[in-house]
Amino acid sequence: MPNTLPPELQTIVDEICVLGCTHVNKIITLLEQGKTIDTYHTLSRSDYRLVLQELKCIMRVYVDRD
Repeated sequence: MPNTLPPELQTIVDEICVLGCTHVNKIITLLEQGKTIDTYHTLSRSDYRLVLQELKCIMRVYVDRD
């Protein structure tokens, strides 16, 4: 499935992913709890949902390999 994120959100996802799986999982947990990320506090709720969805898709690859 092709990436459909707007470029600015893809940049955020890339910035989060470069920090490693542990950090990505922490961000996923925060977003699932409805919390915001200080660095990206200007994002709308719908943008946060898109970022969360993309991060979960990325991490699913690692879970499915186990």
